[in-house]
Amino acid sequence: MSLYLYQNDQRTGPFSEDQVSQMLRAGIISPETLGWKEGLAGWERISALVSTANTTIPPAPAVRKSPLGLISFVCSLVTMVGWAVLLAVAGIAHNNGTATESFNVIVGLFLMGGIVINFIALVLGFIGIFQGRPNTLAILGASLNGFLILALIGLVCLGLAMKN
Repeated sequence: MSLYLYQNDQRTGPFSEDQVSQMLRAGIISPETLGWKEGLAGWERISALVSTANTTIPPAPAVRKSPLGLISFVCSLVTMVGWAVLLAVAGIAHNNGTATESFNVIVGLFLMGGIVINFIALVLGFIGIFQGRPNTLAILGASLNGFLILALIGLVCLGLAMKN
């Protein structure tokens, strides 16, 4: 007996009962999909028209969350604290007049290294967003790292402008 299916506002078919059973097993259609065959007055759920005793619909595949979002978020939090401590120490040393040339070089190296860490964490956050299903930590990590990079570049520019 030929069966017709109705899904996505379209009628498809005819299909044999075996074909419909295979589509159910493969997850192409669900038991709630509407079907019709000769002799019926209207459309009915396909599960009422085809024997589903041997038809097991596999569960949806699990979507793995990427750990890269978590890594990006943790890097942003750690570097944010590091930036606050570094800027506080540099500010105190500058106000006390104890900021020597070698101290400034060390602060600059930490600054550049931190920007590199933030940039790597930003890239990891974007990979976490576009790999599989994006999660909140990947979005937050990428956003915070991008903000930190822009803020630090702004501070460097401000410092250079104040020096001249």
